[in-house]
Order: sequence, then structure tokens, then C-alpha cells
Amino acid sequence: MQTEQKKADKVGQASAKAEDDAKAQAEETARRLEEAKGIVLEEDKSLPAAKRVKIRDLEKHRGSRVKVFGWLDRIRTQGKAFIFVVLRDGTGYLQSILQDKNVPFPCGIISPAGFFNPFIV
Repeated sequence: MQTEQKKADKVGQASAKAEDDAKAQAEETARRLEEAKGIVLEEDKSLPAAKRVKIRDLEKHRGSRVKVFGWLDRIRTQGKAFIFVVLRDGTGYLQSILQDKNVPFPCGIISPAGFFNPFIV
């Protein structure tokens, strides 16, 4: 009888801990999302305006400023100074590097699904 009570107590404690952990994670996600709303990637106005280009056409624009729109495929962080980002736009893949002042710190925006993304493109 006593062992059954102990088991029931352990199950109840584990359930309460899981609920507390889920609540803490939801609060952390909300905090990160609010913090990330203040992150703004700025275009350098001292350089020529960037032309919007599809990934498949990038080779033709080598050496000029371009702007690529797409969705995040993969992210890899390298310390605090670099983030490697793979973008997709339906025509191909592009690996980009964000460094120094372009690396959002605390490094991210939380997507609606709750995944950690350095930025949303």
C-alpha cells in the first residue's frame, strides 16, 4: 500500500514538473519573440541600391548588389560573429553568411512553430 502511494506521489510530481517546464518554455518563447521584434537588418545606404534577383539568376549578377527573397532552409551558427544561412526561393539554394553587426543578437526570431531562427526572410 505504501509503495503504491509513493509511486502515485512520484507520478504526480513528475506531471507537475512537466507542466512547470512547459509553462517556463512558453514564457521563454514569448520573451524571445518580443525581444526579436526589435531586431532590424538594415541595408547600407552608402552602397548602390540592391536589385531583386531569383537564386537561379545570381550567377549573371556576380559582383553587383542583389536582394534575394526566400525562406530559411538551414541555419548554422559559428560563435557570436557568424551565422551561415541557407535560403530557398523555389529556383534554388543559396548559402549566405551574416557577420559582425548583421548578426542579430540575441540571435533570433522564434517562428510561429516555435523553432529558433536567426531571422525570417
